[in-house]
Amino acid sequence: MAKRTTTKATSRHEGFESIATAVAELAMIQRQRTSLELSNRYNQADFQAARRVLNELANEVPLPKKLNHVQREAWDLVLGYYEDVAIAIRLHAADEMLLYSSLVRVVQMDWLSSREYVNERRDELKRRNRSLADTFCAEFQELARRWSDMVSYWNRKPLPPLPGQHPDDAGDK
Repeated sequence: MAKRTTTKATSRHEGFESIATAVAELAMIQRQRTSLELSNRYNQADFQAARRVLNELANEVPLPKKLNHVQREAWDLVLGYYEDVAIAIRLHAADEMLLYSSLVRVVQMDWLSSREYVNERRDELKRRNRSLADTFCAEFQELARRWSDMVSYWNRKPLPPLPGQHPDDAGDK
């Protein structure tokens, strides 16, 4: 009789382990799915159109002091996307390595090109006495900084700095 009770306890324990394993696997699948959805959003037409506007803007030397409505909307769309990516990673709702392997260089380049705009928007928000001015794009800034400190996923070597970027200025530490 004692053996039978021990067997039941063992089988109950094994049942909990299999449930916990299933839950962990489902969570991993959901993180990967979220990562793929975020990655797919990068390729959507409206996002690519916004990136084209920003690429045209980057070709203007010197950069215009005042941005028109279309350019501001393009910046806001792109920065909003990166904020979503950074928050999903921080909350473990997305698989960081999956996104890192596909977006690391784009995130670094876009952070470098958007820093001036982000700082102007923060100053603008401070002038309006907005208490959240310092948090504007803070998640994106932290993601760019952290990813610039990471090593290549493929060869475990530090990523080289981007063209025109000082090695110590990678993520705006």
